[in-house]
Amino acid sequence: MDTLKAIEELIQKLQIEDVPVFHVEDKVLWRLRTLEVQTYVPLSQKIFWFASAAAASVAAYVSIGAWKYITSPLHEFYSPLQEIRLW
Repeated sequence: MDTLKAIEELIQKLQIEDVPVFHVEDKVLWRLRTLEVQTYVPLSQKIFWFASAAAASVAAYVSIGAWKYITSPLHEFYSPLQEIRLW
């Protein structure tokens, strides 16, 4: 019960205490206004974008070509069974 009394006393002390108020909005707004927006994109990043787009287009071209020849995903598993006669 001593712990409960200590907590209640602490609550009473905190209710009496004044909370300090800080106004920081002017500083934050000034800081946001002074930030420079980065518009420069390095050449290496542009080259990486181009290489990624080229690799993706090659992969899409190959996959579309392969999709035309696939009749069923399990076709390779069933093809040996087509030659077996049941009777």
